[in-house]
Amino acid sequence: MDLVQLRYLCEVVEQGSVTAAAACLHVSQPAISSMLRKLEAEVGGPLFDRSHNRMQLNDLGEVAYRHALQVLADVDSMEEELHRKVAGETTLRVAFCDSSSMWYCVPRFSLVYPKIRLETSVFSSKAECRRIALSQRVDALVTNGAFEYRGWTSMPLVSDIVTVSVVPDDPLASHTFVTLSELRDRPILLFVSKGSMLARGEELWRSRGIQVEVYDDYFLFAQRLHDTEARAFSSLLAQTYRRGDGEYRVQIPVDEPDMRTDYWLSYPDGEGDRATPLIESARFVQKSE
Repeated sequence: MDLVQLRYLCEVVEQGSVTAAAACLHVSQPAISSMLRKLEAEVGGPLFDRSHNRMQLNDLGEVAYRHALQVLADVDSMEEELHRKVAGETTLRVAFCDSSSMWYCVPRFSLVYPKIRLETSVFSSKAECRRIALSQRVDALVTNGAFEYRGWTSMPLVSDIVTVSVVPDDPLASHTFVTLSELRDRPILLFVSKGSMLARGEELWRSRGIQVEVYDDYFLFAQRLHDTEARAFSSLLAQTYRRGDGEYRVQIPVDEPDMRTDYWLSYPDGEGDRATPLIESARFVQKSE
């Protein structure tokens, strides 16, 4: 067996199906199915109880998945340690659950510690977050809510509220806030490729009958955004770094509990000295909120 087989196995487990895993990995469904069959042949039996809608791990699969997570975490940890040796200790690595929190926090970190280079990434799911923590390939995590994981310390960082960006003559422009039920009459644009806002929002919006057009290409997003009737999801944090919706547009908070996010900063226990710049910059972020 090889690392590709193990990564495919973990992705299928976390996504719940070969179809969803293929979309996340940007590979074909037959490629994943073929790799899983090879893995099952090597271990000597099926790893899943297959149904029409979902693939559920069986007892053999549970063992394989547990070891696969550990193997992949060990590989990530090795790569991280080697990378640190090359890059030196002037680099800090932070994984964010949303791009809006990343774009908001990074400039403020740079103000407090201009000589420290910050390497950032965005993760999509709680499972991916736990895998990152297990691999120890980051110095800190910014998560949606407290990160309750053994060996990690968490502290509140900053809060955010989803907004809707509209043109001044939009019927909603005069509202102090809007509810999701008021957004059913036309599509809402969203520029984000991954993160907790997209993961939580897609199911919620679908259940409320709201059509959301998701873009991961900013050029295409900006083209649609500048249509006279276009509405777009943004956030209070996003607007502080001037995302580029245009100064003529009006930002209206969405008054829904699930549209508010409390971000937390988490770092490994025993890494207090290394985490000090992150903690101090977090305090600066809180003051500038």
